Amino acid sequence: MIFSNPGDVHVCCSRWVRLLFGREFPMQDLLMLWDAIFADGISFDLVDYVFVAMLLYIKNASEWPVPVSSSP
Repeated sequence: MIFSNPGDVHVCCSRWVRLLFGREFPMQDLLMLWDAIFADGISFDLVDYVFVAMLLYIKNASEWPVPVSSSP
């Protein structure tokens, strides 16, 4: 499981929304994302979709098998 405590999800979610993903993306990508978010309208519905996509990405990335290195 990604988050061991349900409170961890809320902390992560609120941070993403508060900072509007400023720490999660490189600056050029962030500027394009902000353009899309603010052009989408006053409701900021796109933030919810980006947030869910990031959660799914993290979930899928954490399920990948870790390669085992063989010792010589």
